Amino acid sequence: MALAGRRSASSRGARAGTLLALVATAATLMTRSPSANVAAPGALPPKFALRVCEKCVNRKAGEGYNPLPVLRRTASAAAAAGWPAPEVQSGGCVGACEYGPNVRLVKGDYAIPVAVDGMTEEEADYKVFLSIASESMAERAFGLSSRAIAEAAEKGEASQEETAAAL
Repeated sequence: MALAGRRSASSRGARAGTLLALVATAATLMTRSPSANVAAPGALPPKFALRVCEKCVNRKAGEGYNPLPVLRRTASAAAAAGWPAPEVQSGGCVGACEYGPNVRLVKGDYAIPVAVDGMTEEEADYKVFLSIASESMAERAFGLSSRAIAEAAEKGEASQEETAAAL
């Protein structure tokens, strides 16, 4: 019985954490002008993905925590709400095995690693969210990635507007 109560409390905590990440993303998006939420005709935003290091998960790094389900659930909720959500994938080694489990944001067809605002200095050096060993850490990685995607889309639209104005 006591165990069931703990599960319920932890699941409420997980939902609250997911909600917190989504609210933070919404706050970021609400500061943008409405026109910034609409893509320019014919312009496709670069593809972003969050990749969970499969090697870390398989070897049970970080006390065996697997951030993949939390990231997928958060991405689904964000996408359903119309917020920027990277595709969540299981991927290969990201080169920071001693810190696992690790998650990397990649961009474009060539999956170029991206460092985002809010990463620690060490994370920015590796271009990897390091030691993602809890739901709150996974939600932090998702929230920072989502914000970076929104900022990239905004910058892309600003560049297109400047180009159009120059013509």
